[in-house]
Amino acid sequence: MFAALLVVTSAPLSAQGTFTFDRFLELEHVASPAISPDGKAIVYSRIQINRIADRYESMLWQVDDKGGNPRQVAAGHDAAWSPDGKRLAWLADVDGVTQLIVRTFGGGDVTVTTDATPPIAFRWSPDGQQLAFTRLVPTAAPIRLTLPIPAEGGNWAGDPTITTRLRSGEGWIQLFVVSATGGEARQVTSGGFDVGARDTGVHGAIPFDWLIDGTAIVFDGRIEPDAERRYQQSQLYVVELAGGALRRLTESDGFWHTPVVSPDGKWIAFSGFVDGAASYRAQPLNVIRPDGGGFRTLTAGLDRDAVGASWDPDNQTLWFAAEDRGAINSYSVSLKDSKVKSGSNGIHRMELAAIARKGGYGIAIRSTTTLPWELVRFPLKKPWEIQPITHLNEALAKAVSFGELEEVEYRSGDALVQGWLVKPPNFSVGSTWPLHVELHGGPHAMHHLGFSPTAQQMAAAGYLVLLLNPRGSTGYGSDFGAALGTRYPGVDLDDVLAGVDDVISRGWVDTTKVFVGGCGGGGMLASWVVGRSTRFAAASVRCPGNDWLAALPGPLGAEETPFFSRPWRQDRLDWSERSPLHVVGAVRAPVLIVAGDCRRAAPIDEGGEWFSALQLRGVPSALARLSDECGAATRHPSNWIRSRQLILDWYSHATTGTR
Repeated sequence: MFAALLVVTSAPLSAQGTFTFDRFLELEHVASPAISPDGKAIVYSRIQINRIADRYESMLWQVDDKGGNPRQVAAGHDAAWSPDGKRLAWLADVDGVTQLIVRTFGGGDVTVTTDATPPIAFRWSPDGQQLAFTRLVPTAAPIRLTLPIPAEGGNWAGDPTITTRLRSGEGWIQLFVVSATGGEARQVTSGGFDVGARDTGVHGAIPFDWLIDGTAIVFDGRIEPDAERRYQQSQLYVVELAGGALRRLTESDGFWHTPVVSPDGKWIAFSGFVDGAASYRAQPLNVIRPDGGGFRTLTAGLDRDAVGASWDPDNQTLWFAAEDRGAINSYSVSLKDSKVKSGSNGIHRMELAAIARKGGYGIAIRSTTTLPWELVRFPLKKPWEIQPITHLNEALAKAVSFGELEEVEYRSGDALVQGWLVKPPNFSVGSTWPLHVELHGGPHAMHHLGFSPTAQQMAAAGYLVLLLNPRGSTGYGSDFGAALGTRYPGVDLDDVLAGVDDVISRGWVDTTKVFVGGCGGGGMLASWVVGRSTRFAAASVRCPGNDWLAALPGPLGAEETPFFSRPWRQDRLDWSERSPLHVVGAVRAPVLIVAGDCRRAAPIDEGGEWFSALQLRGVPSALARLSDECGAATRHPSNWIRSRQLILDWYSHATTGTR
């Protein structure tokens, strides 16, 4: 299979090469940059693919504030400077377990955590003497087993996994503090709850921060016994380090999360909204005082998710990132008048990372449709002036002819829907091309204008690639995101079919070779699409959640309430009618199902359930389970290549009968 793959995808289409799978293996990622307190140095995670070990590996690199003098620091990720800039902490593998490491410049490294359960996220205390971190506290099995003693030398099966909880029976995520010089970590919170809100949509967010005097920590979460059954409900709490006393900070019930304390300690910024019934609402940025007073919503009029807040040194301005019509840009808002100002304002994906305490600049991770991820900086007074710091993927970008992007905008019912068409590098008008429709997950997510290896790989293979943001997507306001209501899938199907019609009307599509696919919520919608339409030649369904009743603790991780109120009682019919299993009898297109082999993310049985239903109906179908993956192919680079080659092979077989 791989020999055939290289023959198909590595043939040059121009003086430049195309985005082959070999090129995919050359990609580098930038993550979790941190600015030193004096603003003169930046440490970031540089993620590369180890082709021999078949894994992604992260090394810490340091550069000066303009990107000069690059040097390797250590193996690890998620670094943070101490408040005085004399030490650096990060997470790294130590004998197979992630641990927290502290380096004193001019001294040595100390492993400050040693427990078998790894730290998840951490922050320095204001005085730099301690680190707070979260980690899982295992709980005892709810049922004790008394077994006969196996025969001497016997090799019995292991004990069963037992849980009495909806989400996880392993334990609870709690807060700890440890000295920056090492020693015994002290647990600060305890009880039957997790520190950290769920379903925030903010990747890598740290769910806590220190109050300025160092005697307490503010965190997000829900401490009620039924918290894991509540969709998007979280409060802010303050826990005292001496004694562990808890007090609730946010007065109104809502979904409040990701607290960040101002440099002067007078304000806490956080995202979220008050309780409501919709499955999606844009998350504004708010502030509150450490005593619980002075609550204000700063970005209510923006109607976009304001996330990744970072304080300006002036203590009066907050910087944040927001999605808008496919782009992600930086913004700022003033505490004085709640006026929101655009920052980077570009056609790209620019995710705000940090604001320097000194030096008057901020940093972000930026990519475009033809330039993979790089670290950039911008002056706070002119945030639209973007200056590169790293050049990790620059040579690759110059050596590859990427597919060009064209905006697609059309009417679907009473909605204006946006998307993008990625063209093959050798695209020309007058020829017709196969079309692959790639559906994003969620459903509350967004195809963005950053770099997409998936879209570029399909374009390099000679496909038009249609990326749509149907109703239910983020980046278009609360009403658009909540338009699915209790009919999911629903109008998003209409939007997908209308988008396909719009592209076909241009005369560029071979209408015998129209395909659809997606992962997670996108896989679910792709399954629904081929059950409701016969225009597709084949489908590729990755990590699907195709049975609403089986997809516990709810569809794609969301609980029942925002979609259907009582699924096992009066609303049972609605739930079953929204499940792709309900339309399997109408599927005619050959379907490839790609799933992982573990039970996290979309349940492992749902891919097999969908496959079995298709097989019983006599629909040509295949089920591929990727080894050592949970849903999408994210753990091993070779599995990403396998999944993409499987899709190309399946589409070819569906339309020509050969592989």
